[in-house]
Amino acid sequence: MFVEDCECGCNQKNYFLLDEHYEGGKVISYHCAQIKQHRARLENYPVQASYLDSQAFSRTLMGAKGSPREDTLYSVADEYMDHGVSVVPNQKDWKVGYDRISELLLVDPHHVHPFTGTRGASHLLVADTCQHFIKEIETHKWKVVKNALEPRRDEASDGNDHHMDALNGFLASRPADVAHYVPTTPVFNLDAELAGFASQSDHMSL
Repeated sequence: MFVEDCECGCNQKNYFLLDEHYEGGKVISYHCAQIKQHRARLENYPVQASYLDSQAFSRTLMGAKGSPREDTLYSVADEYMDHGVSVVPNQKDWKVGYDRISELLLVDPHHVHPFTGTRGASHLLVADTCQHFIKEIETHKWKVVKNALEPRRDEASDGNDHHMDALNGFLASRPADVAHYVPTTPVFNLDAELAGFASQSDHMSL
């Protein structure tokens, strides 16, 4: 997903879904290799952050018996980072994400479509190569939940919702704020570092 400030004068942001990786039943090293290949194809779009489901950061005993990791706590996120893909947890809030998706799908009468030049367009644009996402969003369904506390509550149906769940967590994490974040370069100051140590010590230390 690529986020940019729109230049048509609508004072909004455009969200472009440019590529997708949609495979199951593979090990994490395979997914990481695919992610790196996709990034290489999109080299003109620098990666600001890679979001992973926040539940993937829960640590459990993942080390196989007899391995160096035996009896060690690791998370799925740790495995991604071990294979060179740094990840941060997304925000798990379906209502917030749903509201943001709905806003992006609305036709903004002041927005000029960045490719057709037509006035009146949404701010979420999806490349036609993202066929799995297009199929998911076109077939996404809602269900009605009834219980003693709530006579009626609408919520998303489970199943065939991998992309929708990912988009929800991504947008709820407010990625546009990340797009404008430029990390500062730390400046090493030897005098300041030395000043942090006591001039005298009552014991030997290294």
